[in-house]
Amino acid sequence: MTLARELEDLEARRAAGTLSDADVEMAKDALLRAAAETRLATPARGERSLLIAGLASNLLLTVVILALIAAGAYLLAPLTVSVPVMILCALALPVLWLWEWVTDLF
Repeated sequence: MTLARELEDLEARRAAGTLSDADVEMAKDALLRAAAETRLATPARGERSLLIAGLASNLLLTVVILALIAAGAYLLAPLTVSVPVMILCALALPVLWLWEWVTDLF
């Protein structure tokens, strides 16, 4: 049964006199509270899209920053220094930024 149908059923029972006003109000509160908890437990479609967009933008920023670091390291340092620096950045930066993004969600 949908929430609207259950609420209509409660109103019909109140009109028929089979339920008291207090019982109907308690049942309505319980139904609306359960519906709100269900809605809060599962993220809405828009919220999922927002999370995916945030993750994609974070990964794109990681790629851009890594490209800038690679260009700077290649131009300013010898290859024996720039290659290990790039390997460390390629491994560490995405993990750090992903951790920061996830902790910002909470």
